[in-house]
Amino acid sequence: MPSMNSLATRARKPGRPNKSQVDASLDIRKAALKAFARGGFHGVSIVEIARMASVAKPLVHYHYASKDVLWEAAVGDAVAELRAQVVQFQAALTAPASAPDLLRRVARQLVLFASRHPELVHIVVDETAKGGARADWLRAHLLTPGYAMGKTLLEGLARLAGTRTPAVEHLVPMVLGIMNFPFMVAFSQEHRSYLALYCGLGQGVDESKHSEWATDHMKTLELWSKGIQLADENLARRPAKFLSDAKLARLDQVRAKYDPKERFHPWMGRLA
Repeated sequence: MPSMNSLATRARKPGRPNKSQVDASLDIRKAALKAFARGGFHGVSIVEIARMASVAKPLVHYHYASKDVLWEAAVGDAVAELRAQVVQFQAALTAPASAPDLLRRVARQLVLFASRHPELVHIVVDETAKGGARADWLRAHLLTPGYAMGKTLLEGLARLAGTRTPAVEHLVPMVLGIMNFPFMVAFSQEHRSYLALYCGLGQGVDESKHSEWATDHMKTLELWSKGIQLADENLARRPAKFLSDAKLARLDQVRAKYDPKERFHPWMGRLA
């Protein structure tokens, strides 16, 4: 009769992972989060995720029944970490501070999280733009709770400032801008401050009558501006410098080398 020790060291049946393989599930989720952020849900395969996690493909299927299940598990880890940091940060907000100081602290915390977890930011932007089941999951597990948190924060700031509580919708562009611009879409001269104007139009409003509102109001501030953000959707109608002359010259050299036939549009930020 075999001893207990010999039974413990006997090889497992094929396809059944040992303890070290079970521990690899975390590596799989981390690799999946990076892969989904880089290529989107349909742009990556289980084979690629397994390669990034340095595990065999069957081990991924052992832990996660489908790519959808893996996506929820990987993104769920990032959401859980964000929630944990939010709880810690909310506890720190109980310390006496002015409303402007609290806003600065909130903005700093958002930027820090986005810099440490760019994958979640990429996934949220990508999936919510596409819509569908994954966007619904993000709304239920991240965006709706975040909406409630933002409302609570604004109410607290309004009490500190002794002002009327603004609609939480006003916070959405600020949050998205703070978390996205430094790491995703901002391509402009470095400066301490960036200013963007947003306009919400009601249903049935003639957009053509109001489309110039943001552009015209930004023009009044150009006297104090150092340039423009290349992500500006009105750049074609409001050209401004987005790079220094030296950097723009380097871009022109790259363009001449890789696009000699000028198939792509020239830089719209070039001033006449």
